[in-house]
Amino acid sequence: MDGNTVEEELRRKNRALTALSQCNQALLRARDETTFINELCDILVRLGGYRFAWVGYRMDDADKTVRPVGHSGKEDGYLADLRISWADGPLGQGPTGTAIRTGEVVVCRNILSDPRYQPWRRQAKERGYASSIALPLRNDEGCFGALNLYAEAPDAFDDHETALLRELAEDLAYGITALRTRRHLVESEQRYRLLVETANDAILLADAASGRIIDANPAAEALLGVHRAEIIGMHQSEIHPPEERERCRKIFREHTEHGKVIAEDLVILRRDGRRVPVQV
Repeated sequence: MDGNTVEEELRRKNRALTALSQCNQALLRARDETTFINELCDILVRLGGYRFAWVGYRMDDADKTVRPVGHSGKEDGYLADLRISWADGPLGQGPTGTAIRTGEVVVCRNILSDPRYQPWRRQAKERGYASSIALPLRNDEGCFGALNLYAEAPDAFDDHETALLRELAEDLAYGITALRTRRHLVESEQRYRLLVETANDAILLADAASGRIIDANPAAEALLGVHRAEIIGMHQSEIHPPEERERCRKIFREHTEHGKVIAEDLVILRRDGRRVPVQV
């Protein structure tokens, strides 16, 4: 191996390390799945020195297609014409389909001579892709997609670089999963808030340890004759007449400590002094 070759390999490895570091920083900043994927692809092209980078997700349709969701670099319509499947058929034997189907990293060392690349060889050659790597994206449910990188030179992905890219793909999959979990939590919170805010029944949420009210809906405000800001922080027993407060504390303890289902007829003491019978 001559000096120029060693120097080029070192440059490639340093680029991969730099890209890995920047991608980890992008993960810390990420707030949106699509933006995160496109930013990561841009880092890989801009700092990693790859000609093209894209991410595709497996679809559970009849043809088991792969849908591109983000990319950067020399694309020039490549993804628009791309027909890839993760099924074990003619369009599923390339690096991307195989990586998704098997969950293994797939390296194509020479696109011009690798028989697996025959369906996409002309398009790849026109855009200057000489070698590629497909890295599976996995979560607890299995492989949900692949990160795909293309280089201008054959044999661009040695063992060391592949190991770094494998780590990067794992970070990408983790980031996507975390963003999805965060989005689902936000959506769940929004659905809960809509349900609570529009409910006809009064809803009061109390902290199990302290018994202090931490939230109240508009119907609870109307029932108590008190604004929500004043309700929050009250002890749950304070919304009842003095003679019922000890009984209410006991009911609350039995529910929080033993999970006992509450179905009790109680009385609410409004701010104006009126007493309202309720069922809890």
